[in-house]
Amino acid sequence: MRRIRKDKKISLLGMSWGGLLAMNYTARYPSHVSTLILICSAPPSYKVWDVLFDNQYVRRSPAELDSMRMLTEVFSVKSDHELDSLKRVDPLSKEVVAFKRFISIHARAMYYDRRPPSAEFDTFFTAFNFQPIPFIDKEVIESKWDITADLKKLTVPALILYGRQDDQGESTFFLQKECLKNSEMQVIEKCGHMIWEDQPAAFYRILMNYLTKRPWKP
Repeated sequence: MRRIRKDKKISLLGMSWGGLLAMNYTARYPSHVSTLILICSAPPSYKVWDVLFDNQYVRRSPAELDSMRMLTEVFSVKSDHELDSLKRVDPLSKEVVAFKRFISIHARAMYYDRRPPSAEFDTFFTAFNFQPIPFIDKEVIESKWDITADLKKLTVPALILYGRQDDQGESTFFLQKECLKNSEMQVIEKCGHMIWEDQPAAFYRILMNYLTKRPWKP
């Protein structure tokens, strides 16, 4: 896209999993990135990968964990590919209903106030492709994926923005800060992983202030 648009440099923003792509692209093509913005980004190393799962686990009640185990038994009879197809053609099947309930419980841990899913959850559930996530997790751990050394070579300006109660864990964001020497870190209080829904006013204010104060370079 950058080549097609004939942009010499781009401002690159990555949210959550997208932060992996943004960091990886910047590490490979630093001359093409004018600004890197990481919003609640996943960690740049396998070494703190399990922190995310540990944090989500402790933010769930025993009843929620029991429910998730029972729901898993229902939908796990289908492969990830089958579930992704089934949720579009037969959304009321018992496997899809169980999987949807599982994801809704999982998503609660991403909010500061552990709110129920929003009105947009149905659209998100149907449209989102969950299939790559297990493969990414497995690849990161088994390959011992780590780009921290590459990030430490960068001089690209970066914003690291996250919620204080983000289930990624602050070790994730401090590792990003440690690696990106030309970075600025901003934290929003009483805010989880879904930062743009938990605290939208603070999120957009910080984001726009950062972008507008940086000189634009073609």
